[in-house]
Amino acid sequence: MGTALAAPLLARAAVAQVPAPAAPAMAPGFYRFKLGQFTVTTIY
Repeated sequence: MGTALAAPLLARAAVAQVPAPAAPAMAPGFYRFKLGQFTVTTIY
């Protein structure tokens, strides 16, 4: 009987989440990331 009561909860659709914001475009050889309030760019 316990599974019969839980079945409607399992059948409900999952709530959609907002996608993460897109990362800024980077050129090959550059890597940018946030460090606190600063944006750090590394060149390799």
